[in-house]
Amino acid sequence: MKKLLFGLIVFFLLLSVSKVSAGIQLTDNVFDDILSIANEKWIIWSSWDGNDYEIVVYDRQNGVSKKITDNDVNDFIDQNQISGDYVVGRRISSNYNIDIVLYNLSTNEQKILASYYNSGYSVKIDKNYIIWQAHNNYGAQNIFLYNINTDQLKQITDYRGFSSINEPMTVDGGRFFIQDSKILWVASWLNDETSIFLYDVTTNHLSEFLRNSNSKGVNSSFDYPYFVWQGFDGNDNEIFIYNFNNNNLTQLTNNDYNDLNPEVYNGKVVWQSFFNNTHHIFYYNGVADTTQLTLSYSPNDHPIINKDGIVWVGFDGDSEVFFSPDGKQVIKVTNDNFAQSNPILIDDQVVVRTKNYFNNNWEDWDIYIYNISYIYLQIINPTDGGKLKQEFDPTIGHYGIDIDKTLYQKPVKSPASGTIVKIDNIDNSNAGKWMWINHGSVVSRDGSVVEKVSTRYLHMDTINPTIYIGKQVSQGEIIGTVGNTGFSTAPHLHFEIRQGDIPSNLDYRLTTALDPLSFVDYKKSAFSVSAYSPIDVIVTDPEGLVISKTRNDFQSMGDYFELEFPGATPENGEVHPEYEIVSIDELKDGDYLIYVVLEAGAKPDDTYTLKVNSLGNSIILAKDVLVKDAPDYPYIVRVKKGEIEKIIPIQVKIEPGTVNFSSKGIITAFINFFKNFEINIGDIDLSTIKLNSVPAIKINNIVNQNKLFAQFKTENFTPSFNSNELKLSGKLLNGDVFEGIDIVRLVDKNI
Repeated sequence: MKKLLFGLIVFFLLLSVSKVSAGIQLTDNVFDDILSIANEKWIIWSSWDGNDYEIVVYDRQNGVSKKITDNDVNDFIDQNQISGDYVVGRRISSNYNIDIVLYNLSTNEQKILASYYNSGYSVKIDKNYIIWQAHNNYGAQNIFLYNINTDQLKQITDYRGFSSINEPMTVDGGRFFIQDSKILWVASWLNDETSIFLYDVTTNHLSEFLRNSNSKGVNSSFDYPYFVWQGFDGNDNEIFIYNFNNNNLTQLTNNDYNDLNPEVYNGKVVWQSFFNNTHHIFYYNGVADTTQLTLSYSPNDHPIINKDGIVWVGFDGDSEVFFSPDGKQVIKVTNDNFAQSNPILIDDQVVVRTKNYFNNNWEDWDIYIYNISYIYLQIINPTDGGKLKQEFDPTIGHYGIDIDKTLYQKPVKSPASGTIVKIDNIDNSNAGKWMWINHGSVVSRDGSVVEKVSTRYLHMDTINPTIYIGKQVSQGEIIGTVGNTGFSTAPHLHFEIRQGDIPSNLDYRLTTALDPLSFVDYKKSAFSVSAYSPIDVIVTDPEGLVISKTRNDFQSMGDYFELEFPGATPENGEVHPEYEIVSIDELKDGDYLIYVVLEAGAKPDDTYTLKVNSLGNSIILAKDVLVKDAPDYPYIVRVKKGEIEKIIPIQVKIEPGTVNFSSKGIITAFINFFKNFEINIGDIDLSTIKLNSVPAIKINNIVNQNKLFAQFKTENFTPSFNSNELKLSGKLLNGDVFEGIDIVRLVDKNI
């Protein structure tokens, strides 16, 4: 007998607690509903109608509920009693007989299969076979089999209690199962021994296993070829599993705790363990590893495992439903003030019985559905907090996002469960210390499933020493810390999301970079200016507040972040842009002035690019401009509720310098376009040129110069003496706006 010492290989994992959206309420009445079973088509419960319990079914495909019983007796459906459209249940009649009843949900037909007086305690169904346990005249529990296809009833066992020592006395109460035409039960002998019996319906073959004094039926579970149970070892309860294919018995636990309520699926086992006055849930992966799934949440219900994962009810101040898709990641399905009970996991949904606590009173039990398919695939942020500094921009060679310096040496977490495929723990490259994790399918923020997703983390300070290539990591597990390694001058985390098969040579260039902000949620600054070196910037907001390398009028509401990679060269075909970012958290409507200042050592042939972002909108102010052509005047952007408009500055000279709007005359505006802003007269929509919103009557260009003059009639202006500024504006053919102001002396001859 192989023993796996409990706790020998235990991974204590960090919980990733994600809340599922509010559940779908199936029932809303003043009576209690008792959740029973569900499959791919139906959800079934017993509901009190004010007189007795009736059976209600919910069609998962059509979203419609219907009552299938309406009588004067109590109708109940226990767990494990549905197969396709067939449901089998117990009916307690008025004379206290227990009827075994078969319901066909597609035809609404009902049939009583058997009737017992104070017997027929439990019934189960699999495919075309129904089995139940009932007393005979000797008071012994026996197994009965009904074939739905042939409409035949057969008694499988004929135990006679204490009348014989040559055969078992009775079937242990409730300890029988059916799956794939195989019936398993545990029977007791007069000498206190127990045996496991396995009967094959198709071959009529009966086998006996493990006859000894170890009680095998207590809180047991069957998933052929595996049978698992809670057994007493003379000191406390331990968990055992038997494999009928190789006749191998394995003791999964061997400790001083009480291990209870095991459930098995495909050789994988979950159970409760009671120690330190608290129940905990453990998972055995069917090979060698045992994982503790709950650290701080005490389960009040035994866990359920099937092809879709593991589900249970735990306590964290009140009872909540928890789900694990893989025995590693743990997700909190509910997060409310309700009491939860009897969760059922089917496909991508958890069905649960819920009682609401309202106005200091417990209300009735109702049935809810929670969708979990997207939740366990959603990516979480790889850091707790932090501000987004540089967004995803492949046009400048930036294939991820940068998260700021405030998180230096703080934990980096795996955003989803996955497998480590690459670790570079040597700080000798542009990326410094970095790693690569393969996640498979994940869900983007818009709810769509994206396949073949992996993530990269650059410039890390440390990499978790327990992490290694091939290791499975869970969502939220700490993989390292934010750093400043590689050719980096400021602490930050560079985070990438990639899509595609992991190439055998681990060349990440063979995968496609995706925008991480389509998956993770980092707050963008209300307004930001990105300057790609070798320049610094000075930004003035509409109220005249200034932020630069050496000045910050915004205090905590603004930040100047500079990142350089001195000595770095293009690596694997990718560049590493140096940049300055001015970010401001409070957005104001109006004009922002952006001054360009050359850094020391900037060469005339170096180029720079300017990009402005506001509430998700962005524009390019300048792209690949030569340093020697940097303007002496500021770039201007006009912001209104997040919308950004590029304003091209022009030089305007108004003649005459004194203007009397009360007399008829001509005003001439001479317009000079700065060379550095690259405007040609041919790019201008001449019909848009206005002075204080007054259209020009004549426009001419100055011969051999990139200049215009425009003339306006004074009588077309509305006199205003609140300002002596006259603003000339217009648009280019591409829609860009240009503006310039001149100051004149305004008079009124009538004054």
